[in-house]
Parts: sequence; structure tokens; C-alpha cells
Amino acid sequence: MNTFTYTESILKGVRDYQSIIKGTVVDRKTEVLPDGKTKSKFVASRQVTITDPILVDFARQNFNATSEYLVTITGYETSTYSEKNQKWYENKIVTDIALV
Repeated sequence: MNTFTYTESILKGVRDYQSIIKGTVVDRKTEVLPDGKTKSKFVASRQVTITDPILVDFARQNFNATSEYLVTITGYETSTYSEKNQKWYENKIVTDIALV
């Protein structure tokens, strides 16, 4: 099983879909050279899904759709094939979340 961890990343666009919560995690990493110049930047934006009832309750109490939150998130990845769209989708299921 593939797992993921986003450390000190931004969670935004949190939406409540009754039994699950979805949001977007933006992970930014910058490498700086000793002289202060930026060597590289990395930005990843991924959709995450919270299905665990305890974490759904936590999300409802702490997050809203218009704000951004600094979080650490871990979870696992699954794939789903859509017959209608004839396309594979990557699903990131959150197993732990903490405000930083």
C-alpha cells in the first residue's frame, strides 16, 4: 500500500459532503543555496479525502471552506477507474491530521 505524508503543508478549500470531507493540500518546498539564492522550488497540490468519522468530526470543528490551515497529514493512496470517463483517478485517504 502506498502512503503519503505532507508535513507543515497548507490545507484549503475544505468541503463537507455529509459523510466525508474533501480538501486540497498544497505542499511547498524551497531549496536555498548558502549564498541565499533559490536553487529550486517544488509545489504539489493534491486533493485529499477524510472518511474516518473521528477525523470528519475534527475537520468540521476546526476547518471551513474559506480559510487556509497549516497541517501535517498522513494517509494512504488508492486508485479508482471510471468506466464513464475511461480514466484512472488517484485517491488520497487521510488517516491522521494535526494542526501545526
